[in-house]
Amino acid sequence: TGEAISQLGDIDSSLFILLKGIASVNRNETVTIGSLKPSSVFGEMSFLDKRPRTTSIVAHDDVVVFEIDQEGLEKLPGKLKAKFKDQFIEILINRLDETNKNLEKAFRY
Repeated sequence: TGEAISQLGDIDSSLFILLKGIASVNRNETVTIGSLKPSSVFGEMSFLDKRPRTTSIVAHDDVVVFEIDQEGLEKLPGKLKAKFKDQFIEILINRLDETNKNLEKAFRY
């Protein structure tokens, strides 16, 4: 509880999946912009593009997190790697769709 899973500004290439618990998404020490529940995926921009982290993810309670980087992904057996990539693409498509809907709402007002 209270421990950072990933930190704003860090540069690494890991992707995370929250398996158990709740975590907060923080823009800085005083601004929380969201929360994550089990099955949430985060860190995808750093995973894909090795960008600095744009938020901190902080455990709200006891959490279990799966972390994988590009090297770890490449070590997975072929079928599992393909399944992981398929699921990852689906997550990114859903995020893009959600972003488009939010932009559409914002421009209506």
